[in-house]
Order: sequence, then C-alpha cells, then structure tokens
Amino acid sequence: MKRVLKLTSLALVALFAVFTLVGCSKINEDFAAEINEKAEAKENYTYDQLVEKLGKPTVDVSGSLGNLLGVTGVCTWADGYETAEEMEAALEDGKTVKTLVVTFLNDRATAAEYEELTK
Repeated sequence: MKRVLKLTSLALVALFAVFTLVGCSKINEDFAAEINEKAEAKENYTYDQLVEKLGKPTVDVSGSLGNLLGVTGVCTWADGYETAEEMEAALEDGKTVKTLVVTFLNDRATAAEYEELTK
C-alpha cells in the first residue's frame, strides 16, 4: 500500500512539473520588456539566442549578407504555432494567438512587442 501511495505521489509531482513547464511560455509581455531593456542597455539578445529560447520563428522576414551583416529584419514567434499557415488557421477558427514580434539589426534584437492577435 505504501508503494502505491509513493508511486502515485511521484506521478502527481511529475505531472505538475510537466504542466508547469508547458505553462511557462516565453511569449509574453514580460519577455518582450526584457528584450527591450537589454536593447536599451546595449546588451541585445542575438538572433541565435532568441531561437535557442523560443525555437524557430513562426514568421521570419529577415535576411543576412553572409558574414558582413548578421540577421536584419522582423521575426514573429506565435505561441503554439510553427508555421504562418497554422497561425492563420487558428485565427480563422476564432482563436487568440499570442505573438512576440522582434526587430533585428545586424543580428541584434533592437525592439520587441507582445501582441494577442484575433480576427
């Protein structure tokens, strides 16, 4: 009986940890503010650092000129969506899509804005 109780407790703790991690999206107002604060302090996030934290952007309208210039343009991360098509379908279905729009200049994040999109 003690073993069953112990296993049940461990399973509940593991389940709680999974739900906690799932609920900890970096796509939020606080992270946008952090990106902006780092940019103002000249400690900008790089494109690669944000990809490491957020994954591949949902929409990437940026480019680079080899080693001469880093990534320059605008990238959008949409919470829970990997492609622009998935994001558009969700909007068409009436869902609210949480996004983080980041502007890059020479591989450095210069500004970020959190938006909740609806159709």
